[in-house]
Amino acid sequence: MSGLPAALHAVLERVGQGLDAMELRDKAGTISGHYRRRGTSQGVVRTEADALAYAVTRMPATYAAIAMALDELLARAPDYAPGNMIDVGCGPGTAFLAAAERFKIGHARLVDHNSAFLELSSRLAATEPSTAVEHVRCELRGWEPVEPADLIICGYSLTELEDAAAAQLVTRLWRRTRGALLIAEPGRPADYRRLLVWRRLLVAEGATILAPCPHALDCPLPAEDWCHFSVRLERRKAHRAAKGAALGYEDEKVSYLIAARPDIGAPAKARVLRRPVQSKVRVQVALCGAAGLVNSSVPSRDKARHSIAKRLDWGDATEFLPDTSAGPIAAAEAAD
Repeated sequence: MSGLPAALHAVLERVGQGLDAMELRDKAGTISGHYRRRGTSQGVVRTEADALAYAVTRMPATYAAIAMALDELLARAPDYAPGNMIDVGCGPGTAFLAAAERFKIGHARLVDHNSAFLELSSRLAATEPSTAVEHVRCELRGWEPVEPADLIICGYSLTELEDAAAAQLVTRLWRRTRGALLIAEPGRPADYRRLLVWRRLLVAEGATILAPCPHALDCPLPAEDWCHFSVRLERRKAHRAAKGAALGYEDEKVSYLIAARPDIGAPAKARVLRRPVQSKVRVQVALCGAAGLVNSSVPSRDKARHSIAKRLDWGDATEFLPDTSAGPIAAAEAAD
């Protein structure tokens, strides 16, 4: 189960000391509703207390999703070692903090239009004292990095831009990317369809799609389906209280894309698109591979392949070669 690193959690708790619990819960509810309506942070995060309410309620989930994508980047490019990065639409610095847990980041530029977020991000960045952190306040629409970076991350930030502005920003960011560009967005159909547009732009620009796709062809999923994944994260006491939640965990749905320069890593042979369905006699695995979509049925009598298949989970990259005789994934089977 994923969660914020202990040091980051401690800093977040320390920053939040003295904030009224009822006020935090009310602010958290307002912020969640605003984001569900696709509002921008400027419309609802105006003060330090607002930014903290966001960090307590949403940061654990966005951190877990971005961390999952970064772990996939590491798996696909184990020798990749970015020395600097840009966190685009940084909010409280979520993507930077997730990246700094995995790479030796010497310099990070955190960019956002929201001064309350930038103030909180500067305090949370104290958990990574070995990184020189620069904060830049500006509107993302029309913005372009002056200096290139080894790693650029857009974590849940492009959703605040209209279609044309987001596509233009993706192109500009890619042209300033020396290594890898990671985009993570909410795992909703509309966000995924926009991600497909950016994917086509990046392929046209010469990018290698490292993940989640095992190929650079057009997405083979039917129009009514969308590619997304789920990460389970721990809810600590303050998180549960702010959300009024009883469960000690939540599941965050995310769609993501990792584009890289051709000399950095290689995609997996296949990706598991759904949770495999296991019975006493077989495992059904929905895969996306170089040949398209396959619903692989692995009988228990095929001991070697069955042993691999029963350990696979939703989102896993795999070298597992499917039995294509099971046929393509039907639309009804592909629906989540």
